Amino acid sequence: MGTSVRVSTLRSGLVTLRSMKRVPAGQRSTVRAADMAIPLAQMPRAAPADLLTDLLPRLGPQSDGRALVFEGNHLVGIVSPSDVARRLQLGELRSEPPRLAA
Repeated sequence: MGTSVRVSTLRSGLVTLRSMKRVPAGQRSTVRAADMAIPLAQMPRAAPADLLTDLLPRLGPQSDGRALVFEGNHLVGIVSPSDVARRLQLGELRSEPPRLAA
């Protein structure tokens, strides 16, 4: 896989476009990324080999529909709502359940 991030270096959480939009325009130049991040404790976690059907029930508004994908202690990816839609479309073309990793 590409670049990975060790869990111990992740401190605050995940910043999404939606979390940035929640900050009033007049405050955006002074708000730190950590202050608008979705806390790591609210982020669902998965492994690359996990089935998407097992992850779906854990996705929700608290994480903006995203999940962090870990291989051991390394962050190797982020599942987004568009990733889910794409995997589900591909799964309809195949007989096996869609997995997170391509």
